[in-house]
Amino acid sequence: MSKIKKLLTYLLGVTFAVVLALACVTLGVYNKANAAETADDFKVSSIGIRLQDNAVDTGVRFGVRIKSELLEKTGAKVTLYVLPQMFYAEGAHLNAGAAMAQSVELVGEWEADGDYKNGYAYIYDFPASNYGVKLLAEACLTYTENGATVTKWTDVSAAYSLTDVAKTAKDGGKTGVDNYIIENARITYKNVVGEQVGSENLTYGATLNYPEVAGRNGQDLKWTTSKKTAWNTSWTAQGNMTLICAGDTIDEKVFSSRGITSEIADESAPQGFTNVWKTKDKFAASGSNQTIRAEYYSSKDITVYKEVYFAAKTNWMYKLPSGYIAANGWFYFTFTQNEDKTWNASISYTTQGVVKIDTAENLTMPTENSSLYKAGSLAALLYNPWYIPYVKDAESYVYFTELRGVKESTEIVGEVVSESALKSGQYSATTEEAVPEGYEKVWMKTLGAGVALYGDSYSNNDLSGYSEVNFALKISDGQTFRMYELGYISSVEYSDWLYFNLVRNNDESWLMTVKCNGSVVYTKNGIVGKTSDGKEVSNTLAGILYFGECKYFPKGTSTGSSNFYFTELRGIRKPVEITGDKIVDCVYDNIGTDCYGKKVTFTDSSEAVPEGFTVVKEYTCSETSLQGKMTHVDINGYSEVHFAIKTSGYMQIDTTSVDSSKAIKQKYEDWLYFTLINESTTEKVQWRVKVAYQGNEIVNFLNTRNITQSGVCGVLWHGGAAGTMPYDNTAGFKIYTTELRGTLKPTQTTLAKSGATEYRIVVPDKSENVDNYGAATRAASELKTFFREATGADLGDYVQDTGNLKSDIKYISIGFTNTLNNNVEGVDYDALGISGYSIKTVSGNVFISGQGAGLMNGVYEFLRAHFNYEYYTDGFHKIDDCSNEEVVLQTINEEYKPSFEYRLPSYGFEISATGGYATDKMVGYRMQYNNLSIKGVGGVQWHNFFAAIPKSEYGSIHPDWFSPDGTQLCLTRDKDGLAAEMANKVKATLEANKAATFVMIGQQDNDDWCNCSACQNVISQYGGYNSATYILFMNAVSDKLQSYLNESGRTDFKLGMFAYHKTQDAPVTTVGGEVALIGGMKLNSNVCVVYAPIEANYYVSFNDAVNASVKKNIEGWSLVADNVLYWTYMENFGYYQLIFDNFGSMQENLQLLHKHKGWWIYNLAQYNNGNSTGFSRLKAYLNSKLMWNVNTDVAALTDDFFSNYFGVASSYMRKYFDEYRAMTKYIYENEDKTIGKLSINGHVPSGKDFWYSKLTAWLGYIDNALAEADKLVGVNDEERVRVRNAVTLESLFVRYALITYYSGKFQSDKLLTMKQTWKADAAKLGVTMCGEHKSLETLYTEWGV
Repeated sequence: MSKIKKLLTYLLGVTFAVVLALACVTLGVYNKANAAETADDFKVSSIGIRLQDNAVDTGVRFGVRIKSELLEKTGAKVTLYVLPQMFYAEGAHLNAGAAMAQSVELVGEWEADGDYKNGYAYIYDFPASNYGVKLLAEACLTYTENGATVTKWTDVSAAYSLTDVAKTAKDGGKTGVDNYIIENARITYKNVVGEQVGSENLTYGATLNYPEVAGRNGQDLKWTTSKKTAWNTSWTAQGNMTLICAGDTIDEKVFSSRGITSEIADESAPQGFTNVWKTKDKFAASGSNQTIRAEYYSSKDITVYKEVYFAAKTNWMYKLPSGYIAANGWFYFTFTQNEDKTWNASISYTTQGVVKIDTAENLTMPTENSSLYKAGSLAALLYNPWYIPYVKDAESYVYFTELRGVKESTEIVGEVVSESALKSGQYSATTEEAVPEGYEKVWMKTLGAGVALYGDSYSNNDLSGYSEVNFALKISDGQTFRMYELGYISSVEYSDWLYFNLVRNNDESWLMTVKCNGSVVYTKNGIVGKTSDGKEVSNTLAGILYFGECKYFPKGTSTGSSNFYFTELRGIRKPVEITGDKIVDCVYDNIGTDCYGKKVTFTDSSEAVPEGFTVVKEYTCSETSLQGKMTHVDINGYSEVHFAIKTSGYMQIDTTSVDSSKAIKQKYEDWLYFTLINESTTEKVQWRVKVAYQGNEIVNFLNTRNITQSGVCGVLWHGGAAGTMPYDNTAGFKIYTTELRGTLKPTQTTLAKSGATEYRIVVPDKSENVDNYGAATRAASELKTFFREATGADLGDYVQDTGNLKSDIKYISIGFTNTLNNNVEGVDYDALGISGYSIKTVSGNVFISGQGAGLMNGVYEFLRAHFNYEYYTDGFHKIDDCSNEEVVLQTINEEYKPSFEYRLPSYGFEISATGGYATDKMVGYRMQYNNLSIKGVGGVQWHNFFAAIPKSEYGSIHPDWFSPDGTQLCLTRDKDGLAAEMANKVKATLEANKAATFVMIGQQDNDDWCNCSACQNVISQYGGYNSATYILFMNAVSDKLQSYLNESGRTDFKLGMFAYHKTQDAPVTTVGGEVALIGGMKLNSNVCVVYAPIEANYYVSFNDAVNASVKKNIEGWSLVADNVLYWTYMENFGYYQLIFDNFGSMQENLQLLHKHKGWWIYNLAQYNNGNSTGFSRLKAYLNSKLMWNVNTDVAALTDDFFSNYFGVASSYMRKYFDEYRAMTKYIYENEDKTIGKLSINGHVPSGKDFWYSKLTAWLGYIDNALAEADKLVGVNDEERVRVRNAVTLESLFVRYALITYYSGKFQSDKLLTMKQTWKADAAKLGVTMCGEHKSLETLYTEWGV
């Protein structure tokens, strides 16, 4: 007999030899070793121990059994494959995995066994350390038939180790096998970077107890062997071994962003990782060396991970927390996320044979994208600490692994709303797809090629009881899909799970957020569901995601059919509050319940009280139904009543009011929640009946029958043909019920009716508070004016509250009256500031209070609440005509402080004071502005260094007070002396202006700053910021003023300084990704900064990357000063007649300024122009509203403005406006990023900014708008003129652009006529300026008209 012997070194370090032999001692596990067999003619039949006299030939024997006729096939060859179980890829043949199986061809003699033959293969030289390793075996037969190669496989055997076989043999009475039995196993657990996270000693075959890693249950994580093959957590202990928590692959390359290229390296992966890459592009010079900058790290979202890992190495060094570290091998990086969303870093490396660890704590993850990285990515996290590799030259390589991580534990949130996110009948069960984290089930729907999964397939379960719902969807592996929204198709193709989360807003709309791989890929707010007939039903997933304004549905991108997978729909219920008053303790309360001649008695119950109630009563029914007998307590004085019922029997719900043949009869396991809503009219008593079960509304109808009986019984029993009742097939069933609760109808108080009112205005006693009296009477005058316009009623003469108000009068109190003090408590007027207000309705009277302008603002809010009042622009407002109606007093309990204390008008048409052009003297109040009186030293308001300290007076005696070039003051060489004199100038200003509370000390208006050596020394001490000398000087002035301010009682006084030109940059640094103040640079609390970011691009917000330096200064100055005055810009000042599009950035900018200590805001626009085109009236309106409330709904305000200001012409004017905005958006995104900059900072308008085709189209819209206005002739001539003027004003921009940029397209006589008519219209509408420093007369001279 021939024996073929192979010696192979296996991955475990085992020497294997496989032989074919017929004569040996075999201790078999014949029947147990086989997996489920598909055929009996060819199989691995046994596994045993082979014992020989010499230790070398002792090993494991595998038996192969085959049908003799198969071995007689042409070229028949049998090969046996053996592989440790831990290296097996489920479902594959043993020769197909990443780890190579040991194999041998069985040749020589086969042992005959009837129609079969048996062959044997041996593994020997088997080290004792691997006796417990479980092995798999599989045999392969190949032969030739009809010219083709045929391949036939056995099943993979069950997993057995040498220890398993030895134990079986010993149990069977065999001896000599004890040495092969392993009793104990030590398991060591490590994380990806080799840090031990646990260990345990177990008996052989015991279940492993996986440790937590990064806060996650180890049983739920992925583990690998030390040879990087996957370990199944259901496998048992097989001997001493090390398992590594692999985590998830976040990005296959840790350097993968911004176009960096790399290739697979011929380098072994470090333990815990699977691949090594190398790159030598994107190197940036760093002195004489090269580095890969931090923005090239992975851009994948890591915020959903508790820990992330990677390894990298270079031929030189790495920048780490402790400095620049040179090492001779891999750097292993671990980043752990803290509870506060900061990160800790741990980096291990070996240098000179010693393992060292470098650490950093509380690294901040940026939450906003920049032009260099995505928020939430590794690149964002490492950009600021700048942990990057350095190489010796540009020809070197950086080696790196994949980025791995362990996710935060994902809990299953909420309860199951429906078993699938699709509605019943739209899905089928499947086991093809693993359930994603956070869910319990996966369902499948198969679609044909190119077929979309339309949203009407979504669940139609009622969501009215839920505050939040979520589900996930994906497509078959290997396929991708896109999400559709209306006509929009996302260009992104998804292959992984999309996680949908919908949160209900206070207005019942929904905020939807969609994530993929932890990153937000889509968000939309304000989604309201509708059915196909237009009725709002925001309480179903189908209604929200398909029938509403937007349609969301997936569609596969492949040409073949697609399987879509959906999880269950989960939800978090709304918190149920106990609402209303208790009417009776039990719905069956025996009050009037003898309507069927028999009373019933409900007793206290131990049944759990349902949410929203306090009492449960129970009754064991002695009959098969409980008919009628509900309370007859009168409920007609309630707007709604509610209760809950539960029964062990059935429930009949009477719906015969809407269907005479129908009543719902069903068994319910849980509480039924009944709500009755009073919709009675003066002619008829009628109630709406709603019933909810397990969060879903199951009944909603209006009982329109003639309800003659009182109480709940009258509505639910007597008010129907069948009656609502619990019942069962037999007597003795249980009925549970709660108390009856209800909300009384509000008591209505008439404010005005048919042109009359009983109310009067009460103001403070003038002798007690003359200032508040003045503010109150001014506000009272406004209230009287608009109240009369709305109702036709006169509020009469004001009543001064001297403390003797008659008790029988109804009144509206304005200001700090005595009756306010007696009725309203707890209002913090200091917190409300000068402009904030309080409105309280108490016992039918109204109390409007506040300081100064706050009273006027409170009046305007009162008018909005009752008469839909709104003031849009100079001379134009709306208010409802209620003169023939009854106006009911609204209950208001409100306090409000505007976003900015001081809010300034921007345009000439908003200013009624000297120099302004407003026709309405009250325009400033009505636009709700609040100006701050700013005085300046030396009698000059803003740039006044030299007005206060003129060189002609001080130059010879104090030369150190002036910069060497004479352009600015020097604030350093004699700081104390200059500060003392400047303080005297401030005192003189205050003495001359007794009411002054703010004095400006402003640098000269140029781009120079003192550069003397003394100033330069100070500037270098504080990060190189010029503003440092200014800050130190202002603090010195403040200090020298303090005793004077205290003695004069001016505790609210403030000083102002500029952040402008050379001093615009705030003295800050960046720490952990956050802007931080340089020590010593904090201003005194009474010193403010005026910051004017004139260099910004106003088309986009300050949060945009192009405005990064501006945002840094905003953040910085808010750290330097307690109050910041922001001076921003809304026009391109050389071009008044052109639109300046900052509409899209206004809100975000003001939100940012408000967040960063904005106290005073001035959005400078056409302050010196008599009237302004370019939708300036809209811009001024939005600006006033946003300064008042930075979070207001700009879209709604814009809609409202167009509808009212342009009236009948609104549709054409809105189309014109929207097309202009779309054009500008296209130009900015595709042609010119400087749109939005002022001309002095980079953008001079040209014809490229205003397309000829659009200008001519807009002229057509304007003609149509004017035609709509002319339809008002004889109907409302005053409104016709107003609308025509509004439209004509907006036509000036279009006509000016055509004349200026496209004059060559018109004949000379046509062009002259265009100029003349433009001039006539401009004069009629009061336009005075072409630019900030260019009058219309200058323009007309240029035009020759």
